[in-house]
Amino acid sequence: MAWRLHLSDRTIKRLDILPGTPTLLAAWTQANRVTFLDLQNGSQRADQTIEPPPSEERSTPIWNAFLKTLCAPNGVALPFVRSARTSISQTDGGKARLYQTAPSDLFLELDGAEARLELDAGTELLATAVDRASGIFAALDADAKLHLYRQHVRIGVFETGLQVDEEFRPALVISHDGSSIFLTDGHCIVVVDGAGSITK
Repeated sequence: MAWRLHLSDRTIKRLDILPGTPTLLAAWTQANRVTFLDLQNGSQRADQTIEPPPSEERSTPIWNAFLKTLCAPNGVALPFVRSARTSISQTDGGKARLYQTAPSDLFLELDGAEARLELDAGTELLATAVDRASGIFAALDADAKLHLYRQHVRIGVFETGLQVDEEFRPALVISHDGSSIFLTDGHCIVVVDGAGSITK
């Protein structure tokens, strides 16, 4: 069924399709404000404002309570949330989380244990993505190189042929099975497979 809804007079920042019962469309109108719509008919299910914790110290009960709020009404973990100083990417069940706390700091939390992911010195990351099912993690750096990880293990760093400029913040997403990674610099879209090879 097709539907159209006027949601906001402002730019919609991000859209996420969240599988579950029902399947939801999460429409982000602000960095901390999201509206959940039923994907089948466009009916509004909920509005949510993400309240940041008073401290971003991740080993505290306060942070754990904050993480429990990062969930849609259908029980699916929100794929990406930005707090004051930390970007959080989550798998569907919230069992794995990727934290970017600074341009050169990337941490993976897996089943409650956290470890820093390997990065070459001086690497500045501009975008990150998580395959929400298979445990593939990706990051794009300021030189338009793609960093791929399978859980804590770095698969490699790969050239993409993209050109990063100040006019457009690059973006990347990973298909649900981890077989394809889509990257853009605002001028071109590149498709990379799970081994880091450009396919299109």
